[in-house]
Amino acid sequence: MKLQDEILKTIEISIQKYKNTCIQSRDVSSIVTNINNDKFEVDIDGVKYWIKNGVDISLSTGDHVWVHVPNGNMNEMFIMARK
Repeated sequence: MKLQDEILKTIEISIQKYKNTCIQSRDVSSIVTNINNDKFEVDIDGVKYWIKNGVDISLSTGDHVWVHVPNGNMNEMFIMARK
């Protein structure tokens, strides 16, 4: 194998490893199940979370919403829109 081929293969492997370790943001559909002051309870993958309304829209219990999870960090998620 030529040196160039080995270098390219090493670069490809490095890129693939980087992609596998990157945590990506995602948007999740949920329903508001409870409200307490400025926090809204939503159910994501069977777990209930209290989160903030990131767009300052009026929400009620039972509203379908989109929740944004930045960089996969559940501690930073917020409601980004009504569905």
